[in-house]
Amino acid sequence: SMAWLFLSTTWKSSPTFRTPTWSLPGVRKVGEDFHVVLRKSQAIEAALPRPDRVPTAPADVAEPVVIPKPKAIRATKLPLRIGADSNGANRFLGEIARMAVYSRALSAEEIGQLARKEDGKPEALRGCVAALDLARRDGGVFRNAASPELPAKIVGDVTVADDVGGLPGKALRLDGKGYLEIAHDKALDCLDGVTLTAWIRPRALPPSGARIIDKSPAGVAAGYNLDTYPGHSLRMITRDPWVGFDAKLPEGQWTHVAATVDGDTGHTALYVNGKLVKEAQH
Repeated sequence: SMAWLFLSTTWKSSPTFRTPTWSLPGVRKVGEDFHVVLRKSQAIEAALPRPDRVPTAPADVAEPVVIPKPKAIRATKLPLRIGADSNGANRFLGEIARMAVYSRALSAEEIGQLARKEDGKPEALRGCVAALDLARRDGGVFRNAASPELPAKIVGDVTVADDVGGLPGKALRLDGKGYLEIAHDKALDCLDGVTLTAWIRPRALPPSGARIIDKSPAGVAAGYNLDTYPGHSLRMITRDPWVGFDAKLPEGQWTHVAATVDGDTGHTALYVNGKLVKEAQH
């Protein structure tokens, strides 16, 4: 059996027409096309002579498709929670003080500054978008010292204590009956980078872990989440694989914990008491 093959020319934009050389005889030029008859299973190839110069690009040339590398942090519309996950579970039992969220990856020096017991104003560092002012309670909300327009709502029952266990200032006391929640806002997406930091004094750390700061769907690697899974460890999640460290977090005493993520490179760093304990590159 035989079939006609019609080959359209595509060299109109060349400065001079170039005649192709065919691997089989019998090719005829008809208008702007080339016609040839092929038998079943036959193939034909054409070669063009090398031009003296690269032809000028046509006016309608397509722009190259550039697919940017996805950010290490994906936005969620969930509220930011302190002391519980997005389902209200995995609650933290104990005290949390000087909790803060920054929309950038803080330096090791800045983390060291926050880990000093006498430094009580995390909102003073650039990029802070959430920091609790536990001295300013208005009914069912605490003032957000970094973003007053984004207060922290009390869900359930929580209390505030002063100068707990040698840490100056006020601390949020969580007994499993409540947690805090800051409504979603684009300022909390932190897509370019994020730092989560807090002083924690856990009363109990179950194997399933306890949420410190959470803006992730439960069971999904998105947003950001700092917790103690598994058990007495420190874990940061923005995307898979998550980064963890067997921190052996003590119960009944204060520990400063922090995690930073660069939104572009995915570089993640975990800190305990101001010291870098784990780095990972996504």
